[in-house]
Amino acid sequence: MPMTMDQLQDLVKGQNLKYFLHPEQPALMLQAKGINGSYQFIIALQQNGTFLQFKTLQYLYCKEDNRSLFEALKVMGSLNYQIRLAKWGWDPRDGEIDVCADTWIEDSALTQEQFGRITFNYLTAIDMNYARLEETIETGTDPGEFDPLEMAKRIAREAEKEEEKEEEKEETPDFTRM
Repeated sequence: MPMTMDQLQDLVKGQNLKYFLHPEQPALMLQAKGINGSYQFIIALQQNGTFLQFKTLQYLYCKEDNRSLFEALKVMGSLNYQIRLAKWGWDPRDGEIDVCADTWIEDSALTQEQFGRITFNYLTAIDMNYARLEETIETGTDPGEFDPLEMAKRIAREAEKEEEKEEEKEETPDFTRM
């Protein structure tokens, strides 16, 4: 049972995500902010609506002559082996590294819950592994997998900073409203 663009848009809206219609193909363009960066990606319907693909845009770059290429490819191979949904790829023509998640839609409709799980797992995978791959490209050394406890501490620190910013906003008088 193929998916239509209207159905895809409804699923994306059901996740409270904002999107733009791709001007040239049956796809939606989105942006998401994570802990390690901001990411642009598309969700495309292919094969007459029977294939759904999430794909990053300009995730990272590692040119063919980069001294860290081999180490970066090893990290991507490791991630591809460990992570079920998302797959890292490298384009030797321009050095772009992208991350895809593919789902076949054959004989039934994708539910909101399934779509939400795919979206959450995809975005988590690209965000949690961005810093590792970026550092490997820059230094030629794989820093290893992220430590969940360290990540939780980092998230807590970021949340505290945001709260402080909000408190400062509340304390600062707005002269435009006087």
